[in-house]
Amino acid sequence: VLRTYGGGAPIPSNKHNFSAEPNSDENDDVSPFLFCDSDVLITTSLNPKYDPILFGSGGKPKFPIVAESVPHKNSIACVGVDNYSAGYLLGKWAGEYSIEHFARNASVLDLGYPFPNTEERSRGFLDGITEIIPEISSVTSLNAQSSFDVAYQLTRDALEANDDINIIFAINDTHAWGAVQACEYLQIDPNDIIVISFGLEGDTIKNALHENNYCKVSLAMFPEIVGQTCIDTAILAYHGVKIPQNIQTPYALLTKESLIDFYKQTQTGWELNWNLVNQHLEIPGIRTQVNLQTISPIPDCIGILVPFAEHEWYQNMIAAMQSYATQLNINIEILDAEQNLKDELELRKLEIARR
Repeated sequence: VLRTYGGGAPIPSNKHNFSAEPNSDENDDVSPFLFCDSDVLITTSLNPKYDPILFGSGGKPKFPIVAESVPHKNSIACVGVDNYSAGYLLGKWAGEYSIEHFARNASVLDLGYPFPNTEERSRGFLDGITEIIPEISSVTSLNAQSSFDVAYQLTRDALEANDDINIIFAINDTHAWGAVQACEYLQIDPNDIIVISFGLEGDTIKNALHENNYCKVSLAMFPEIVGQTCIDTAILAYHGVKIPQNIQTPYALLTKESLIDFYKQTQTGWELNWNLVNQHLEIPGIRTQVNLQTISPIPDCIGILVPFAEHEWYQNMIAAMQSYATQLNINIEILDAEQNLKDELELRKLEIARR
């Protein structure tokens, strides 16, 4: 135990790099993201409340930062889909479906999350469906906390309280799968309700879409494309090439019929049909700028900060990044955002105790 002024704290290990003298305030305003040794960091903004803890509240980060989905002030560029436009497209589809199958009766449960990108998805969806059905009967918006368990319980509660709900919009596959399980538990006829997912992140909702049960449409964000685009952007950022602040990746509205055009089912899961993607989707132009014959130096290691490691979106996007980076002889360092946040907070507590 390190005795302090009237208190005590565990003696820090060498990796904490604490000075024995309480006189160094030079780095108080900039967190160095203590456990990242990468040349470039790819990250999703965690929360406006916590971002300064990991990325610093001022000053310049020690490495370039590329944002995925949600920009933050220290990022050089942000890679992701146009969330509002994609949500709007889904909303219009849901409105047309309601006219054909529900006699224009549309009661919506919106399983959202309070992030800028996910709020745009919900707003776009609701704007799209109300354009088709202005007289939409009701909208219930709930924060499912990006958790399967919470989405499942909230959906059960909402459906038991309001049996008029016939459209469930989920801002990601985790919410959607929780909603599907709740519908199955309540034994709701699949002809009476649909679950619409924004993401099509992995095999779970692809399988559900293929079965055409509760899931009849999904917005595909293609983690395979986003992953490779993030790596290309990180290479250019490290090299100092000027790149756009917003790099939009493609999306597509997929049903059971179009799913098998974009993805093929194999023994190991669903695999993206790159030939069709290259023919029919607009791949970000930044990908054509990456030519290792002309770009030097390239980063030795790219760090990836993962906020929800259990989500299929991050699992598949990271798999795409790792496969692509291996081809380029670049190492990938996976960083658990929750653990890094806990570590950083623990160090700050120790510093308080020391002072």
